[in-house]
Amino acid sequence: MSIDEQLRELIRELIREELAVERRATPWGWYTTKQAGEILGITPHRVAARVREKKLPGKTVGGRVYVDREALEKMFARRASR
Repeated sequence: MSIDEQLRELIRELIREELAVERRATPWGWYTTKQAGEILGITPHRVAARVREKKLPGKTVGGRVYVDREALEKMFARRASR
C-alpha cells in the first residue's frame, strides 16, 4: 500500500471515529445546528443559512433548524474519500 493510500485510509478511520462520537443526534435522526456546526467546523448560524439556501439537507420545526444526520454523514464521508 502506498503512502497516499495509507494516509487516505487513516483519514477515513479518523472520520469514522469522529462520526461515532458525534452520534448525539436527536432520536429521530436530526442534528441541531450546533451539532452539525461542530462536525463541519462552522457556526450554527452558518449551518442554518446553508439549510435555508438548500446547500445542506434539513428542515425547520417550530423555528428551529435541524440537519438530516444520515445525509450529513454521507456528505462528510464523500468529502473524506477524495
